[in-house]
Amino acid sequence: MEQAFAFFTGVIGTLSVLGIVKLILSGNRLRHLEDKVESLEDDLENIHDWVDGIEEETQRLTEALDVRIDGEIDRVDDIHEGVIKYAKDLISDVQEVCSKVYKKRKDK
Repeated sequence: MEQAFAFFTGVIGTLSVLGIVKLILSGNRLRHLEDKVESLEDDLENIHDWVDGIEEETQRLTEALDVRIDGEIDRVDDIHEGVIKYAKDLISDVQEVCSKVYKKRKDK
């Protein structure tokens, strides 16, 4: 009976020691995992900052492009108005010449 008790006490002691070793190793793994999670969190924060920077740059470029487009629209409108004025002046001049020619022929 004493041998059985000693055997079971030895088994329980061995299992206890193995359990403690396993806990220590699991703790080390857990710390290592925590370090990796912190590293990933830092990486995600860096990516978030990078995306924010890209969004700000995109917004700035979009605003600059809108200003340039508005300027081009104004320039084309000015050219269009100038062409229309030139065409009206040309038509008016042609009408005057035609009227003078008509009057000269009519007077003859």
